[in-house]
Amino acid sequence: MEIILRILIIIFIFLSSLSSQSIKDISSFVGIRSNQLMGYGLVVGLAKTGDKNQMSKKSLKNLLEKSKMRLELNEIETKNIAAVMATASLPAFAKQGDRINVQISSIGDATSLEGGQLLMTQLKGIDNKVYVIAQGKVNTRKA
Repeated sequence: MEIILRILIIIFIFLSSLSSQSIKDISSFVGIRSNQLMGYGLVVGLAKTGDKNQMSKKSLKNLLEKSKMRLELNEIETKNIAAVMATASLPAFAKQGDRINVQISSIGDATSLEGGQLLMTQLKGIDNKVYVIAQGKVNTRKA
């Protein structure tokens, strides 16, 4: 009986090895990739090179209202602020607290962002979740 059991086990192992495949043969690996992020923000502290349009005025008004400050649009001068789009590529293996480069681009009629300061700007992924908060001095030097 013991010999028959051993023979059956050997046959079972032999037959199972004939139909076995390694995981790499039956699966594919989706590559790890970076994630593109985007957000809308304001750059302040410009030397009279900011926007002259209503969008920047309305954005600043909305921002100040969140701080319980009420202003009329005609009370706001936009020559020192600019509306911008902020974009970044979040590396695949980024950890919380890592620093990444954020590019900003004027979306109004500002002539220069030099010397400005980006106010706190949320950058979101395609899933509309916030992944990065950007804020700081604008660096206009070419990389």
